[in-house]
Amino acid sequence: MTTFRISGYTNMATQLEHSPDPDPRDLATHDLRAREIRADHSLPGKLRRRFGGAGLAALGSERYELEQAALLYQGMAEWRETAPGTGSEQQRWRAEAAEMRQHVQRLTVRAASAQGAGLGQITTTTDVLGD
Repeated sequence: MTTFRISGYTNMATQLEHSPDPDPRDLATHDLRAREIRADHSLPGKLRRRFGGAGLAALGSERYELEQAALLYQGMAEWRETAPGTGSEQQRWRAEAAEMRQHVQRLTVRAASAQGAGLGQITTTTDVLGD
C-alpha cells in the first residue's frame, strides 16, 4: 500500500509526499494533480475560477478537496485498466481499478453535500478498502 499526501497548496507551498517506493504511474498521477492544484491556487487560477468558474467548488473547501481526491483515484484507476502484464497481473490491476472507481463514486457523493472548510491536505492511498 502506498499513501500520498498533497499539502501546502493554500499558501502556495505545494508539497507532494508519499510512502517509499510508489508505483511510478501513481506518482506521475499525483505529481500532475499537485501541479494543477497549485495552478488553481495561483493568482491567475483564482481569477479564472472567480470570473469563469460558475459551479466550481470554492478553493480550500471540503468539496474542493474531495473532488480533487476523486480525480486522483480516477487517474489511478485509468492506468490500471489499461496496464499491460500477465493474466494474473492484469486481473489484479483490473480489480484495483474497480475498487478505485467505486471509491470515486463515494467521494463524488460526499463532495456533493460537503459544506465545510477543507483540511488543507489531500490524502490518498492505493488501498481504497482501508481508506
